[in-house]
Amino acid sequence: MADLKTLNVSAARSLDEGLEEILTLHKLGLNVKFGRSLSTINCIENLNSQLKKYIGRVKIWTLSNERYRWVAAALLEIEHKMRKVDNFVKLEKLKTTLIKEVKIRTLEKSNFNLNWDKLKCTVIFKNLTMKQLLFLILFISPFVNYAQDCWNRSSPLNKDWRYLGNAGFSGRDAYPTKLALSLNGVPYVAYEDFNFNGKLTVMHFNGSSWVNTGNAGFTLDEAQNISLAISKEGEQYVAYSDLGHYSKASVMKFNGINWIYVGTPGFSQGNIFYTSLAISPSGEPYIAFSDWAGNYSGNLTVMKFNGVNWQLVGNEAFSPGGADFPSLAFNPVDSTPYVAFKDNSNSAKAAVMQFNGITWVNVGNSGFSQGETGFTNLAFSPSGQPYVSYTDIYDSSYASVMKFDSTTWSYVGSQGFSHDSIYSPSLCFSPTDSLPYLAFAYYPMYNVNNLSVMKFNGITWEQVGSSNFAKTFYFPNLAISQNGIPFVAFTDVVGSSSKASVMKYDSISDGINERQDSTLMMYPNPAIDFITIELSGAKLKYELSIINIEGQKLITGQITHAKSQIDISCLPSGVYFIRMTNDKIVKVGKLIKE
Repeated sequence: MADLKTLNVSAARSLDEGLEEILTLHKLGLNVKFGRSLSTINCIENLNSQLKKYIGRVKIWTLSNERYRWVAAALLEIEHKMRKVDNFVKLEKLKTTLIKEVKIRTLEKSNFNLNWDKLKCTVIFKNLTMKQLLFLILFISPFVNYAQDCWNRSSPLNKDWRYLGNAGFSGRDAYPTKLALSLNGVPYVAYEDFNFNGKLTVMHFNGSSWVNTGNAGFTLDEAQNISLAISKEGEQYVAYSDLGHYSKASVMKFNGINWIYVGTPGFSQGNIFYTSLAISPSGEPYIAFSDWAGNYSGNLTVMKFNGVNWQLVGNEAFSPGGADFPSLAFNPVDSTPYVAFKDNSNSAKAAVMQFNGITWVNVGNSGFSQGETGFTNLAFSPSGQPYVSYTDIYDSSYASVMKFDSTTWSYVGSQGFSHDSIYSPSLCFSPTDSLPYLAFAYYPMYNVNNLSVMKFNGITWEQVGSSNFAKTFYFPNLAISQNGIPFVAFTDVVGSSSKASVMKYDSISDGINERQDSTLMMYPNPAIDFITIELSGAKLKYELSIINIEGQKLITGQITHAKSQIDISCLPSGVYFIRMTNDKIVKVGKLIKE
């Protein structure tokens, strides 16, 4: 608190007022259910601003209860303008938990009685209707009334999707755009660069602007069906169908100065279509592609680079028929490679296969989607559960996501949950809250799509920021940083051109983590035994505290290096806060200990 006062006295006072209540939802075990609606004061501020329109100018009250009549009348007037609290069907659970927590045993007819002299609320719950309970919760939900002036440049208040650097930073038309983030959060974008006749260009954001990674247009000829991946060591790889080598597969990596081939260029037996590039946990690059060599009709082939040559993983062209939209990923638990694809031999439905060390086998039933699919995309939860997103012709090309529950595939949320037909969904998990996120473009009107991102909150899919926040022609690509910030790359409508753009959304955290400084890089998160903290800036001397949700400091120490490893093996599983301070800066982050 003393450190905060040196930066912002108003913010410190506000924090002090609400310090006891700030973690109430965590203590009650209800943060997952109600954290989005009740961990900030937004629901109260919105209500207060509406009330002010009706009673703000009333200055004289003849009777004390007249104030309550005016408030009640105003609430009835504005009721239709208010949306329901997220998870409102679970409010009865909140009511029951609160009763137990405050040990209220005497139930009376009155709805509530506020003791304004002591600035606390005595709550009487008997005979409350759901509507009355909703208004009651607005007064008792935990909050901190942060000051309006900004003390941390990454405070997410009133923020939404915004451009990272300039919109349309590529020189000319660029599509499709492929996005990947390094472990320290640097975004890289690869695209076919029509300033160089469709050759491949990779750019990265240096903190202020987008710059080329190596030379622009570095491939021999036009590059199609491109993929981008970054190893844990920070090496950038690209895979593509190489028109300079008869549309065969080529992979290149950046050595810090130039882009060089990984193995032989054009190493596949014949021409290929679609590529999906992934780096194994041991650092080996793998590529999946639709194989058109010889008599194959786009069957699926996976190859890996063994340090000298590219070799087959299992049989060549192992899928039973043609395979479109292959998506390759590794299970984070056992490092097994999986691939999802549109199985043209099974009514073009979705299928997933895994490599068992000898051959590729189906994961559950092949063709588990309801109808013909498009744009299959595979991602793993931190616990190793495979998820697949796709568009389904059966649902008019609405978005669906399914997960594999040991024996069967089941829907994540509702089947076809998008409210319109979509194009090119991109699926990934947030490292901080372990929730799946999906970016997609709604089908074009006048050849332009509307870009949206949604996440699954455990019950339903909800919007992340504004819906339709950008216009795009092609293939949005989603990635989430280690500290939970979503980024999306896409081909942007810039005048009459379609150039590369990247946007980010950094207000997904809640509670104390809403003040997180973007210069605090912590990974892995969730973690088991150790975390690594990386710092930027000239000031590298910080006091470190790891605090549990009860406010107890469990680990303390001093950070004096740009990269430090912290042993957290002694901590029980749960949610913790990382607090780092010096004489000028306060950095806060959230840690999940598994």
